[in-house]
Amino acid sequence: MESEFLKECNLCKSKKVYLFDEYIGLYECADCRYIFDNPRPTLKEIINYYSKSSKYDGWLDNLYTRELLWKRRIKKMQKNIKEGTLLDVGCGIGQFLDITKPFYTEVFGTEVSGSAVKIAKEKYGLNLLHGTLDDINFKGKKFDNISMFHLLEHVNDVNGTIKKAKELLNPNGVLTIAVPNDIYSLKSIVKKIIGKPYLKKIKLDGTIDEIHLSHFTPNGLSGFLKSKGFEIIDLSLDPYYAEPGIKLLRRDIYYRVCNLINRIFKTNIYDTIWIVAKKKRH
Repeated sequence: MESEFLKECNLCKSKKVYLFDEYIGLYECADCRYIFDNPRPTLKEIINYYSKSSKYDGWLDNLYTRELLWKRRIKKMQKNIKEGTLLDVGCGIGQFLDITKPFYTEVFGTEVSGSAVKIAKEKYGLNLLHGTLDDINFKGKKFDNISMFHLLEHVNDVNGTIKKAKELLNPNGVLTIAVPNDIYSLKSIVKKIIGKPYLKKIKLDGTIDEIHLSHFTPNGLSGFLKSKGFEIIDLSLDPYYAEPGIKLLRRDIYYRVCNLINRIFKTNIYDTIWIVAKKKRH
């Protein structure tokens, strides 16, 4: 498998990067505190992985669970939605787009997986844009809202992805991002305490598992977006994560435990970082 080793931070381009976790293969930037896998698969390998038809097989078996979670996300988004159009980047089979259509004048989605694009067409009648954000020709189209749910941790070039999103947003357009809080969540902390790996180690031997290249913190991600010309209008941690196979009762119990610990110790150990940013007018 093709891999690459980064000698500088992928966000701020600082060369002051140091080993953070030797077993998993994590490095941290001393300047912006960005944590990333190093070495890592190349962009070509990542696209090949997410293009596999089997990647989305389980999603169709868990539509009800996912629908409940998406509705919770949509409710959370309501106070910051800007009237007009929405582009959902990395939208999978398009379930979120289908549910959120009533809130926008028009919805669009991008997806690298051809099989997911096919499912979106057959299941929801959606015509998704097939490819990465950089590959797709938007023909001058601009959007009022862009969402990226559990996307940024998978992309090779976080800088380039945010730059492209900013270009595609109208002035004062709204960018909504959700990424895992996978370094400092309760789940990760417990695994560290009992001596278990708290993150999956990326395999470079030809058998790729779920690929998280980047590991964000709330302050790190918000600082990065500010440096790229965004104004932060909401920064919080979200207990809900739309993944197949999660039992809702177990997830709600987990949420209550997190809530109790957060109140007692004044910390944030939910699974997901939720951030909403507005493109500044120049």
